[in-house]
Amino acid sequence: MEETTYLLDEIEISIDGFRRPRHFLQTEQGLLGELSVSFTSRQASYAGADGRRLEMSQPSFWRSEFELRRDEELLARAAQRRFFGREMAIEYQGQPYILQPAGFWTRAWQLLDNQETVLLQVEPRGILQRGAHLTVQGELPLDLLIFVYFLVHNRWQNEAAVVGAAAAAT
Repeated sequence: MEETTYLLDEIEISIDGFRRPRHFLQTEQGLLGELSVSFTSRQASYAGADGRRLEMSQPSFWRSEFELRRDEELLARAAQRRFFGREMAIEYQGQPYILQPAGFWTRAWQLLDNQETVLLQVEPRGILQRGAHLTVQGELPLDLLIFVYFLVHNRWQNEAAVVGAAAAAT
């Protein structure tokens, strides 16, 4: 399959469903595809409008490691950089990337290349709105963009679970 890259684009993601939510990736040109995420956020599959099929998973429940596959071929891996850190190291087809929070008090995340240039910004749509807004700020493969969104969505789900558990404990 031909590698699609994005450069300076805006992508809106809207979510439909609860038990197996479907995330619709939309640009000004139309629908890019649909990401279906499992209820536990440990697995996801992407079906693109161009016929692209991707599988994302967290192979081990005990480790914060993730994989991206296309037709059983491993394209990318991601793992937490430090035990208590929030940053993730991503290796996509031999190229290193860093996924990190955009700031201390924000829920936004950003993807950096090995020269620490911001390639992608992922922000939640807003209070009481599900979904995200992606701002592509550099040349970025579509497969990596989808994988990064899956990782950020997973982080947001984990943060919401922690907040919910803390609220229930009080």
